[in-house]
Amino acid sequence: MKASGQCPKCQGKNIYTDDRQSKRSDRSFGVDGWTRLFVSMYVCTDCGYLEEYIDSESLSNQKKMEKLKNSWPKIS
Repeated sequence: MKASGQCPKCQGKNIYTDDRQSKRSDRSFGVDGWTRLFVSMYVCTDCGYLEEYIDSESLSNQKKMEKLKNSWPKIS
């Protein structure tokens, strides 16, 4: 949905995101007691399907990504 601009559920093309908005709303989750990762939401206004992705700033922070890799189990 993020890359294609198309909903995987209904194939709709009415996709909206908060990706460019300020992160003051604190859409984030904790990796450990001190590390938080912000997320961006993508919503299909045709069917209501929603996806969340770690935002690009958090994703490019290698220290935060290493903490996530060391704190969370990897799915095989």
